[in-house]
Amino acid sequence: MNGRASDATVVFTTAPVLAGGSKKMVELAHKHVKPVLHPPRDGGPASPHQGLPRFIQDNCVRVLNVTGPRASKEPGVYILWWRSWPISSRLADNPMITPEKIAPFHDTSDNYHATVALKERLASLRKKRQPYFLDADDFDEVVKWKLRGQYGRQQRERDTNPRAAYCVVTRAAFEIVLDDLDHELEIRVGLMGALRGVGVGVSSAVLALSEPEKYCVVDFRGWRRVFGEEKRWFTVEDYKQYRRRVAELAGALGWPVQEADLAIWEYDRQDGAQLSPTA
Repeated sequence: MNGRASDATVVFTTAPVLAGGSKKMVELAHKHVKPVLHPPRDGGPASPHQGLPRFIQDNCVRVLNVTGPRASKEPGVYILWWRSWPISSRLADNPMITPEKIAPFHDTSDNYHATVALKERLASLRKKRQPYFLDADDFDEVVKWKLRGQYGRQQRERDTNPRAAYCVVTRAAFEIVLDDLDHELEIRVGLMGALRGVGVGVSSAVLALSEPEKYCVVDFRGWRRVFGEEKRWFTVEDYKQYRRRVAELAGALGWPVQEADLAIWEYDRQDGAQLSPTA
């Protein structure tokens, strides 16, 4: 695609300084006052997988000029391209998930049975504890389920919370029951966020496993399948938006919201495994 005929240009190169055709293409874009993105090689606030979708959205790009050196000249450029491009490329034709797409993944997740067992245990606790709450050990079990291999993330912060705080905070959160589910979610997540090391993602897991009929877990896999963009950190507003969309899908399938969310998660995991590049 010619840089003049496109709305914007993205340059994929692992070199810190542009040269050759890539440099000329950027100079041409600047000459015609077209926006240019040169994704950094190493993460950071403007990491490639976050920067490209936002760049396309912010600049209302319909026609994108993609340029860069051949892989034979810069062997690492293909991996950089893949990390930056999965949503814009793989999901461009149909970024929205549908009930038909996730229906076959209802019970295929590798932790489906562990999830069912944990939901049943929390449901049993709910019958015994009036009002309902999670103690420190219960909460930790949910964190392990949610974070899996990343369980150690923010563990030091969580360890500074008094054990009694988990009982008090979760009891207060689940005593909030409102007709306005968005408002209920906002207050509950806000209360659990008072615990150190507990963000929106972990709070959403506590809600989803405790009340699977109406709550789900906000996660990067689900988000990118539902909204077609990469995102790793979530706000309460993000969670509201995601929960509403998953609830629509769950309603179409006749499933609890949490089960629809887990199917989306598994759909993305399997689809990503099939399409990931080999090094």
